[in-house]
Amino acid sequence: MTTTGEPAPDQLIAGRYRVDQRIGAGGMGAVYRALDEVIGECVALKMLHASDRANTERFVREVVLARKVTHKNVARTFDLGFHGTSMFLTMELIEGMTLSQKLRAGATLALAEAASVLTQMAAGLSAAHEANVVHRDLKPGNVLVATDGRVVIIDFGIAGSATPCAAEEEITGTLDFMAPEQLGGAPPIPATDVYSLGLIAFLMLSGRLAFAGESAEMRAIARLREPAPSLGDVKGVPIELARWVDRALASSPEARQARTELEHEVEVTRQTPGMLRVVHT
Repeated sequence: MTTTGEPAPDQLIAGRYRVDQRIGAGGMGAVYRALDEVIGECVALKMLHASDRANTERFVREVVLARKVTHKNVARTFDLGFHGTSMFLTMELIEGMTLSQKLRAGATLALAEAASVLTQMAAGLSAAHEANVVHRDLKPGNVLVATDGRVVIIDFGIAGSATPCAAEEEITGTLDFMAPEQLGGAPPIPATDVYSLGLIAFLMLSGRLAFAGESAEMRAIARLREPAPSLGDVKGVPIELARWVDRALASSPEARQARTELEHEVEVTRQTPGMLRVVHT
């Protein structure tokens, strides 16, 4: 490791992973492209920023929960270990960019692409929920869009089990993509992820966040006090799709509960270039 704690290019980690370059960073650590010299394939190597007990436990939880989910729209996690005093994990390397990068500067996606991203995210979420895992931090920065169009959900660092429990002492997540009940410290449930998916859908289709405010805190307060706006007035968005997003953004978790297995309930049919029809099954 370098004096800053960051692995140097060409450094061998744990006697196996040859570092190439840094490709991203998150709340818990930085991510590097690395060659797994045992199997001869490139992986994403995530190094933990700090090794205090809380971060270490969260890092381990990310691996434990992510490994429960086996689906093409959820990044596969391979290995967990130590290099000296630094903890690392390895996961599937996705060639592409995050959804936040694609949406930067207020850009919107074409309807066909937005629908593809949305339904693939829904499929990955459903697989997680079936494994009793709630992501709790679903946001554009935690969604990778591969060069071949495949969409992959990453970063289960604050994920939780979807089991009844007491309210949480600490609110975890990203304010602009948290459900109202999550802001209140409620335990994780699948409907919480569905709301986050609805917020992402609103952003993809309108080019703006669903709730207005000068800060993330103000937008979060608005989410607690006001119902979500409708996409019905956004030009070019089919009314069926707008209604689907409305349901995902229902204030009551119970009203969203039926949307947990979204890929079974929404079928997107391409009719002509730029046009979509959403069929509820």
